[in-house]
Amino acid sequence: DRSRMHDGFSFADSHVWRPELGMRVLVVDKSDFSRQQWLELPAGFMFHLGNAWEDAQGVIRLDYVHAETPEALYGTDRALMRGQLSSRPPYHLAMVRLDAARGQAAQELLPLAAEFPRIDPRLTGRRHRHLLHATQSAATHPGFSAVARTAVETGRTEMYSYGADHMVEEHLFIPEPGSAPGGAGWVLGTALALKQRRTVLACFRADRLADGPVAHATLPYALPLGLHAAFTPA
Repeated sequence: DRSRMHDGFSFADSHVWRPELGMRVLVVDKSDFSRQQWLELPAGFMFHLGNAWEDAQGVIRLDYVHAETPEALYGTDRALMRGQLSSRPPYHLAMVRLDAARGQAAQELLPLAAEFPRIDPRLTGRRHRHLLHATQSAATHPGFSAVARTAVETGRTEMYSYGADHMVEEHLFIPEPGSAPGGAGWVLGTALALKQRRTVLACFRADRLADGPVAHATLPYALPLGLHAAFTPA
């Protein structure tokens, strides 16, 4: 609501939640930007996107992290910065189908907590079969305490829990040199060990995540939370 900015509200506070308007999706033909189509999904809040690709029938498949409202971003997270811990609305993986030819859109929510979705970066904009993401909400602290690998077509999940005294951050997929896209690789990520007050860096085999780290290092201090990263080979 731009009028709120003129009234002195911050950029963030100028946003207004209006669920009665639903969620709109704009599909644009990259070869001709004048070809545009609006589709509608049920009202919800989207913050982090996993991936999107177009199948042989021209249907766009998209996955993202879905919340019923933006309360976590504008409510509980702000309270946390003031030292006030409160329950956070659940975040789930949403599997979306956008059929522009028929003017139809649909989504399915997977029944597991999720945030920070990542894929094999070589598959960006192409068909992917797995998502890496944080999961397992903790009642004793904000955020998540486990990392998971979920098959987007079946919903089957394997996970590794760092333990209730850890806050898990974003984890990356690192391709095995010479492997095909979506093939063998590693999972690399950080977690804050609350009791030790130190950051842990862990490495897993991507296809055996539940077996736990094949290597890990504990830093002699805690890094600020909020890791978003990319991996570049040396």
